[in-house]
Amino acid sequence: MTATITHIILDAADKCIPNKIITVRKDQPPWLTNEIKKKIRKKNRIHKIAKRRNNSKDWNKFKKIRNEVTNLSNIDDSSTILPVIPFNVSPTINETELNDTEVEDILSIINPSKASDPDLINPKLLKEASAILKSPLCKLFNLSLRSAVFPHQWKRANVSPVFKTNKPNDVKIRPISLLSVISKCMERCVYKHVYNNLKQNKFLSNNQSGFTRGTQQ
Repeated sequence: MTATITHIILDAADKCIPNKIITVRKDQPPWLTNEIKKKIRKKNRIHKIAKRRNNSKDWNKFKKIRNEVTNLSNIDDSSTILPVIPFNVSPTINETELNDTEVEDILSIINPSKASDPDLINPKLLKEASAILKSPLCKLFNLSLRSAVFPHQWKRANVSPVFKTNKPNDVKIRPISLLSVISKCMERCVYKHVYNNLKQNKFLSNNQSGFTRGTQQ
């Protein structure tokens, strides 16, 4: 069923949607001030010089400016006192049944600028066609929940290796996985039910601010 829905979506996209290649630039984070950006540009210039000349003087100069950028970017939380959060056991969540409305709500907030997933389904397509796709996807999500089977197709990921540092001769990398957008929509729907259960039964401490609604993460 998963493969069938994926095929139908892709086939409709090929027939009805023209392709265009664009470059998407992300918004700058609020902590990235003009001073930090100026330092970063200076760091990049010095890094190029150090790579070209490859001598200890230039590399030391680069390390110095790199540390300055790091210090400017760090937030001082040394005086923060962590609260004591009591341990609670949540009651069992009843069988989760999703509906078309909540699936459409999740589809409508998809970030259209994200890259296509391993299924090659563009996120913008899912967002724009949310009114049409909500019902078949809702049935698919509920079938997955009732059968306790997560489709194998959604377990695939496009993995891109990214270097951990800019140090010369440093080959340490970290994998960045691009997962199925549809599977992440289902996860968001399930998350809503889990979160509401914890909230209604007061198992979230008032001191819990990260990854909760209405707070900065």
